[in-house]
Amino acid sequence: MFFPHVFPQKRLWMGALFLSVGVLEIFHALSYKGMPFFLSECSAYKATWFYLISRLTLAIGLLLFVFAKEKQALPFHRWLAYCLSLAYSLIWVLIIFEGEGMSLRTSMMQRSSP
Repeated sequence: MFFPHVFPQKRLWMGALFLSVGVLEIFHALSYKGMPFFLSECSAYKATWFYLISRLTLAIGLLLFVFAKEKQALPFHRWLAYCLSLAYSLIWVLIIFEGEGMSLRTSMMQRSSP
């Protein structure tokens, strides 16, 4: 195995992709019906959404990985890649668990309707 002096950006984004998929898969496993209380009542509906989102993320990410050009990653790219990956995963967690009770989006839609 060769160790290049530059850290390729493709390898960095591949790690960030699998971090995001891993976080979504953990939430998938924790949201099955019968699991202990986790952020809200667990259901097969939520578990299925996490499964679908993680598989779609993986498919699109690998497709983008194949067509990406090889570039050198700068040190701040590591922070950017992993922070964006975690933010992406946590946004999906908030979207899926948002259906509990009155959300900000629901209240805004009710106010705007006549």
